[in-house]
Amino acid sequence: MEALARHSQTGIYISALPQTIRDAIQVTRHLQVRLLWVDSLCIVQDDADELAREMANMSSYYGNSLVTISASAAKSAAEGFLRPFSDTPYDRQQDSFELPFRFSDTARGYVRLLPPRTACSEAIDSRAWTLQESLTSTRLVSFGRDTISWSCLSEHHGEVKLGRLRQLFRECKARLFRPWIWSDRLPTSSDVRHSAGVAYMDIWNEIVCEYCDRHLSDPADGLAAISGIAYDFSAAVQSTMELFEPQDPGIPEYLAGLCCYPHLPHQLYLPHQLLWQPREPLGNTPRHVYVAPSWSWAAARAPLRRYDKGVYLRWITGMQDPTPFNVESSNLELSNASAPYGALESGYLMVRGRTCTTDASSVHLRKLDDIQIFLDVGGRSADPDFLSWFSQNMGDVPLTLLGVARVPYTAKTGDIFPRGLVLSKNEDGSYRRLGLYTGSTPESWETATLKLV
Repeated sequence: MEALARHSQTGIYISALPQTIRDAIQVTRHLQVRLLWVDSLCIVQDDADELAREMANMSSYYGNSLVTISASAAKSAAEGFLRPFSDTPYDRQQDSFELPFRFSDTARGYVRLLPPRTACSEAIDSRAWTLQESLTSTRLVSFGRDTISWSCLSEHHGEVKLGRLRQLFRECKARLFRPWIWSDRLPTSSDVRHSAGVAYMDIWNEIVCEYCDRHLSDPADGLAAISGIAYDFSAAVQSTMELFEPQDPGIPEYLAGLCCYPHLPHQLYLPHQLLWQPREPLGNTPRHVYVAPSWSWAAARAPLRRYDKGVYLRWITGMQDPTPFNVESSNLELSNASAPYGALESGYLMVRGRTCTTDASSVHLRKLDDIQIFLDVGGRSADPDFLSWFSQNMGDVPLTLLGVARVPYTAKTGDIFPRGLVLSKNEDGSYRRLGLYTGSTPESWETATLKLV
């Protein structure tokens, strides 16, 4: 706040700014645009309340800006993005052509023409916060190592790494996304809700997987850094559903990184989102900062397993079958009331389904038929040394299995989809997620209501 008061009197010397911001000022002037928004300058960084409010508004800033300047190649604010072409070994091995170009009567240069190639990863593609910039901006110009790319609502030019996902996301926002229009008959209300639900959940899954592949320096930002995307996505789904359900303009629900909507029954589209699976063991290091409930991928914020798209969609579609699993209620305590898609203080789900209390030895020795468990921290019941690993890392704790999916599903690709959750009971009677299980869920299991935290 002291810096704000000082700069409001004396202004800010451009020469004192980091190189990336100076480059952005130069681009803005060349475009003859009068205003430039820079997060680090326009948001008071040491005011927690303002920071939370402004982070919740970022999708609005990106979506309503004339153009977003993306310093894709810059690893830090000090590095800048307007610099000579980098003559990489890749480019020297390819056919390229240098086209002379006159900037003015005295300044000359060249434009290097490169053959078409797959978009390469830039420094910005590794940062979780910048996914909002890539997906929610109406117009995006990206300054990469070798090329400048452009993306808007209708066109992509250059190496746009997230071009397809960006297009789907923008179509959602523009109310152009109609997943049922290829049907050979007029859809019923039920058809619309189901086909739209499947399509939207597939897009959200892609967004979450892309986000979790990226680095986040502060784990506490796990939900805040994707909040702008979540807000836009939820608003887009709501506007689409209102075309067919105008009598229910309720706000879409967003449960700690999981999307569910009043128009779509919880038991159809929420369960599969609970069955996320990390690609690598999370490690058994306790977290000192609360981010999200254990049932949310945000609690782990690790790279997630990506399934074959066609198989994944068939798995989601199978969730429409009646299932004994149901989400009965939920509660989230926000860190800041003005950021409903942001950080949390706590949260829980009340769920009802078939459960079984067992132990690691019973699962390992196949006393529960074909059931296998996969713990988030790395243990697999099928491994020969599972019992010793479990004793060393988990202690002697009972395990509770909670059935979620109605039927087991194994794809032709060999992918075995999870059947339910592996839980551990806390001292207060609530349950936390430990991992997943595959195999049968016998009807003889007890039906119970559990509080998942």
